[in-house]
Amino acid sequence: HIFVKNENTFIRIPLSDILYLHADRSYCHIVTEEKSYVQAVSMNHVFEQINHKDFIRIHRSHVVNVNKVTAIDGNIVRIGKHSLEMSKGMRDDLMSRLTFLK
Repeated sequence: HIFVKNENTFIRIPLSDILYLHADRSYCHIVTEEKSYVQAVSMNHVFEQINHKDFIRIHRSHVVNVNKVTAIDGNIVRIGKHSLEMSKGMRDDLMSRLTFLK
């Protein structure tokens, strides 16, 4: 879990609840199914703090929880109702972490 600041309160978020991280300049959105928490730190900083094998960068602006990926459509990664763009150079890393029927 991590604690994130939400107004004047620190809220505990289990890592398993995090769907993905989204970079927005010097801010990081931590997206869960219920809410998105905006932090005034870079996504890289949050990614380093999480430091967990279930999180992988798929784009310079996105880090996903591989356990939450529901579909891959070309260069689009779907996590429930969310669609995120994936970079070609980072595709192999994600694909190697998922199990495919052959």
